[in-house]
Amino acid sequence: MPSINLSYHLQELGFEMVRFKTGTPPRVNSQSIDYSKTEIQPGDDVPRAFSYETTKYITDQLPCWLTYTNDQTHDIINGNLHRSPMYSGVIEGTGPRYCPSIEDKIVRFSDKPRHQIFLEPEGRNTQEVYVQGLSTSLPEDVQHSILKSVPGLENVRMMRPGYAIEYDAIVPTQLWPSLETKKVKGLFTAGQINGTSGYEEAAGQGLMAGINAARKVQNKDSLILDRSQAYIGVLIDDLVTKGTNEPYRLLTSRAEYRLLLRHDNADLRLTEIGYSIGLINEERYDKFLTKKQEIQEEIDRLKNTIIKVTEEVRSFYWKQAQHL
Repeated sequence: MPSINLSYHLQELGFEMVRFKTGTPPRVNSQSIDYSKTEIQPGDDVPRAFSYETTKYITDQLPCWLTYTNDQTHDIINGNLHRSPMYSGVIEGTGPRYCPSIEDKIVRFSDKPRHQIFLEPEGRNTQEVYVQGLSTSLPEDVQHSILKSVPGLENVRMMRPGYAIEYDAIVPTQLWPSLETKKVKGLFTAGQINGTSGYEEAAGQGLMAGINAARKVQNKDSLILDRSQAYIGVLIDDLVTKGTNEPYRLLTSRAEYRLLLRHDNADLRLTEIGYSIGLINEERYDKFLTKKQEIQEEIDRLKNTIIKVTEEVRSFYWKQAQHL
C-alpha cells in the first residue's frame, strides 16, 4: 500500500516536494514462451565481477532472449493510447527520460518499424520473465493483446501486468551532502525519495545515508565523497547542489573525472576510506596493502629500468616495425 500520508507530513515540516512517475513491464511465464522465434543473448564468455573479493563465478549463466515488436503491436498500442494514463496525461508527473514507455516509443519514434524486447529470466527458482522494453500503463486486456503480437509470445501467459506509478520526491537541494535533511536534524533520506531512478543510484545513496546516520549517532564527522573520488560523489553532489527536474540517472557523461573513475581502480580509490570508517576488515585490508605495495614496486622498477640501444634492441625494433 502507498504511504500517502508520509508526503503530507513532510510538507507540514516545510519540505518542498516534486511529482515524478515511472512504469514497469509485464512479467510472463517462461514455459509459455516459444524461444525458437527469439534470439539468444548469452552472458559474458569471460566471467566478471564487481569486486576483487569475488573468487567464485557462475559459469552456467541463464541467457536472455531478444525479440521485437511489429506493425501489429504498434497498431494495438496506437488504437488504445486514450486508455494509457501515462500517455493521456491522467498521470502528470515527469517520467525517466532514458526509460520511455512502449506508448512513448511508438509515438515518438513512429518511423521505426520495430523495437527491441528483451526477455530476462528473474531467477533460477521462478518461471517469471521480465519483458524489458515493454514498460506500459495500458489496461491488462491491451497488454495481453500486445504480448501475443510479439514473435515468441503468441501463446504467452502473463503472470503480472505492467503498471505505472506516480510518486512524490523531496527536492534534493534540501539535503546536506551527508544526505541528512536540512530541515529535520537526524533525518536521512536515500533513493527514489531524493528524486533518483535506478537500483544502483538507490543503493549508493542508501550506503552513504546509512554510514552518515551511524556516524552522527557516534558524534563523528560525516563521510563526504568528492566528485573526483567516486561516482557516488558525483551523484550526491549533483542532487544536493543542482537538484533535478526529472528522475535522475547517473551517467558517465555527468562525471568530469570519468577517465579516473574506473572499475579497475575502485579499490585503490576507496578501500582506505572503507577501512578508516570500519567497513573493511583486517584480512581484506592486508590483501589490499600487499597489492598496493606490489604496484608501487613495479612502478619503481620501470622508472629505474633503462634499455640501452644495442644491436639486439635495434633488431627487435625492426622486426616489430615490419609487422605494422
